[in-house]
Amino acid sequence: MVELVAHIENRGKVQHKFQNLDFDLYYLAKSDKIELSKSINNQVFFPHTLVKGGSFINKELYLEFWTEPGVKDKYSYVTRVPVEAEVVIFHVWFDYQKSTFEQWFDKVLRRRRPYATHVAEATKALPEEGR
Repeated sequence: MVELVAHIENRGKVQHKFQNLDFDLYYLAKSDKIELSKSINNQVFFPHTLVKGGSFINKELYLEFWTEPGVKDKYSYVTRVPVEAEVVIFHVWFDYQKSTFEQWFDKVLRRRRPYATHVAEATKALPEEGR
């Protein structure tokens, strides 16, 4: 089991509105060969998908969300990870409302012992200047 946590910190002086806070979760099994992929700039390829296009926000209930100036918000999502998963990668992204500006951040987590519960946290600080 893993708790995925995203922290969004607004260091600016204006409210920031977002349309989404989404993520993908992939893993490498202990038996997998570690390969690089040209499609991701020769970084390690994680062949197994746990969650594709997951969201921290219930899109059926909320069309947008926001972070107030000077506030650090925490969003959490709990899911399971198979025993054979040795390393997971957590890709998170969000879009500013009514903009094509997109932010990405990643976290890689290695299993320390079988059946351990982990917290994968990704933090993104918003710029101090207003948009």
